[in-house]
Amino acid sequence: MELVYIDESGDPGAINSPTASYILSGLKIPSEHWHEAQARLVSFRQRMRDQLGLKLSAEIHAAEFLGGAKRFLGLEPRQRLRIALWLLRELRQIEGLSSCSVACLKHSESEPLQACWKDLAADLSATSDRPMLLIADVGEAAAIKQAIMEFRSSHPRQALIIEDPFHRDSRHSYFLQAVDLIAYLQRQRLHPNALFRDKRPEEVFAELDKISPPARWLA
Repeated sequence: MELVYIDESGDPGAINSPTASYILSGLKIPSEHWHEAQARLVSFRQRMRDQLGLKLSAEIHAAEFLGGAKRFLGLEPRQRLRIALWLLRELRQIEGLSSCSVACLKHSESEPLQACWKDLAADLSATSDRPMLLIADVGEAAAIKQAIMEFRSSHPRQALIIEDPFHRDSRHSYFLQAVDLIAYLQRQRLHPNALFRDKRPEEVFAELDKISPPARWLA
């Protein structure tokens, strides 16, 4: 079995929204490597605590962590970018890990969240023959469940998705925080904020490319 952690960048709303696009990313980890992966991320966070003072309980929520604040969680922008870079390098060391993303322009979809969830489920199913359990952040549970139901009703590989998606608070999951970072960086490829325009962190995107290709746009 494979565990797939899924998170978004941008909100799915079409009215009074600051974003024109919606991006959804999945992070796939073989279940037999999950304990090793968890230990690796815990060890990484312990190093960030010892070296930079980032608490183990602090959530790396990318929109805030890599936003425009001069200091966040006691860290300067350059330090936060280095943590993002080092986290991507840790992910790259996890055996069997892979990631993919989909994106859509919200004005072209009546339900951007559901459209992206269905397409991401199709992409995940196309790259594996193993059953998958989907894990998402809390919120939007009803819309996500509906999207997976629609996927199951029409897709020939629907049997690979077992159960309905499970939901966890991202504050308590380093894996959800990691896929949140991936989704956010996919957005920064397209719509860089001031930090990414000023710092131009080519190293970060080079590491991202090694585990996650650019988001595929919905046709």
